Formats: sequence, structure tokens, C-alpha cells
Amino acid sequence: MEAPEGFWLAPGDEFQGCQWIEIPSSVTEDWYINRVEIVANHGTHHILLYEDILDGAPAAPTAFDPTDSGCSRRFGQKFFRMGTQDPEAILGLPGDTYFIIPPGHVIGVNPHYVNNYNVPIQPEVWVNFYGSTTPGGAEARLTFVGDSDFSVAPGVTGVGNLKKYTNSTGGGQCYFALTSHQHRRGTGFKMWSSAPSGWNDTSDRIYYSRDWDHPDVLADDPPYRLQSGQSLWYQCEWDNGALADVTRRCQPKTEANCQRSNRDVCFSDADCDPATTSGHCGECALDFGPMSEDEMCFLTGFWYPEQPGPEPCPWSSPPGSFEF
Repeated sequence: MEAPEGFWLAPGDEFQGCQWIEIPSSVTEDWYINRVEIVANHGTHHILLYEDILDGAPAAPTAFDPTDSGCSRRFGQKFFRMGTQDPEAILGLPGDTYFIIPPGHVIGVNPHYVNNYNVPIQPEVWVNFYGSTTPGGAEARLTFVGDSDFSVAPGVTGVGNLKKYTNSTGGGQCYFALTSHQHRRGTGFKMWSSAPSGWNDTSDRIYYSRDWDHPDVLADDPPYRLQSGQSLWYQCEWDNGALADVTRRCQPKTEANCQRSNRDVCFSDADCDPATTSGHCGECALDFGPMSEDEMCFLTGFWYPEQPGPEPCPWSSPPGSFEF
């Protein structure tokens, strides 16, 4: 995704856009991909790759759209393939696993940039796919589930809802990577293999990451096996002013200042333009939203179906397979 001509992100601004890009015409047969590299200009909050679900009109190449949040404006359905919070990332699939890129495939590139610099910046993203035209043993898949109905009051540290993901695929899942996604106020993400009694319950806890920016990746050898009907429980914790600055938005002239669509982040009334707002900077509850000042709580897991034979999860990720 080349730097969009004429598009510059000013200091202090952010955007989340999309461009659907076709695989080069030199690809004339199915490729079985086992490694992906993403490199982007600095300033990225995330880079996500989406693929079209063939239901209705298929995805087609588009121009860059800086207002298409999550590649959600076009086509019928899509699914999330992979992503990164860093300007450089590597996803290496284990052993004999793969995902397919056919000829003419179109991929949605979703850049979210936050300009914390004192100069304008441009988004630009490079993606390298590695593989071969020889089929592998099992197709790699993705679990991406989250909590979107939480609220942390100003001035406190609080947790979201305890959520449960159940394997309903009809077969076992071999998770070669389990990780998490939060925004900058995230102070913890936990997973358990049984229902915990509360946030501080350490029994059957399999994952605890305190770093929202570079979350831990659970990559067991052999992979973590979630049998059909088994569940994972997960929960997030955030700080909304107990440890760092509280979430704030400018008061619009006609609406409540804490609505999710409000992009006017502020630290004082001086940051609120009287021409477009009431001029008041108010403290807000911290809840789910797409902006970097909002929050998220997502469990992300890469897996392949369990295999017949004595070892249901025969392929593990080698060291260095996950660099985010």
C-alpha cells in the first residue's frame, strides 16, 4: 500500500482507513503461505489484513480511503487474517500448516495511524508472503473474539467482563499462538482454562500479559490443545486515571462529550476549539471504541485442526516465528 498521494496526517491527529489491493498478476496458481512479514511507516497504531468472504459480489481493488474504518464500507463480508501493532511484524506458521492465496486474490489493508510526532506523516505498508505451490497438511485459522461492553469510571483502575470462548468447530484446535489486543490504557489481559473466581485467581491461568504495546505470545510446544466443546475464559484490566491521565473529550455544541464518535481528545479547556465545540474538556468513562484514546479487549489465536494419529498437534512454531 503506497503512501497515498496528497494525504498527510498532521501532528496530533489519527485516522483509520482502508485500501483493497489485488495480488500481482504474476501469481497464476494457488500459493500455500507459511510466513508473512509486515513493514509499515512509523506512526502505526495497528495494521490489519482482511480477506473477502465469497458471499455476493467479490472484493475488488479500491483507491485508498482514509475514512473506511476496519475495511467495513464495501463488499458483503470479510474476515480478519492477521495484524500487528508494531511497524514491523512476522508471523511464521508451524510445520506443515498454511493458508491459501489464489490468483486474483484481493486483500484489505487497514492502517490505523496516530501522529505523535511534530511533523506530518504518511501511511505506507509493505507485505511479503512466503510459501510454495505445494499443498501443506492443514490450513491455519484464526480466532478473534472480544469484550465490547465494558466501562471504567474516571479516576480508577477496573476490569471488563469475564468472557468465554468455546470451541464449537466440531474438532480439536491446536493453538500455535495465543495473544491479546488492547489500547494504551490496558494494564493486563488474562486467560484461564477454567472459569476463574475473579481477576486475581491464578488457578488454571494460562496467560497474563501486562504490556498492551508488545503483548506476550503463548506458543507452547506442542501447541495448546482446545478440544471440541472446551472453553477459554478471558478478561481485561485498564487504568482510567488512577495511574496516568484520565480519558477526556471536548464537549460538542449539541451532544454529550463522551460519545464514542467524538474525536476531540483534550487535556484542558484550552485544547477545545470554541468554533466547533462548547470549549469544555470533560472527564469520560473508558469504554470500547476504535480510536487510540478508546479501549479494546480481544483474544487472538492462530490454530490448525487437530490431526489423526497418536499426536493430535504435531506441528509447533520454531523460535522467532512471532515478532510483533
